[in-house]
Amino acid sequence: FDEYLYGEGVAVVEWAHLIEEYLPSERLTIHIQYEGSGRKLVFNPAGQRYYELCEELQHERASY
Repeated sequence: FDEYLYGEGVAVVEWAHLIEEYLPSERLTIHIQYEGSGRKLVFNPAGQRYYELCEELQHERASY
């Protein structure tokens, strides 16, 4: 379990609220919301690494 959540890779956890006490304190939480016939992704960073990642993504999105 530790290898999945604390390793060097990426772990995607559906229904993460069910195991919140086991999740790393620094993480990127992504909420998928339904809007009409589409989806909206909401990013919630926790920790410097993930704040920087979200800033980079925002910058990339703005350049389109």
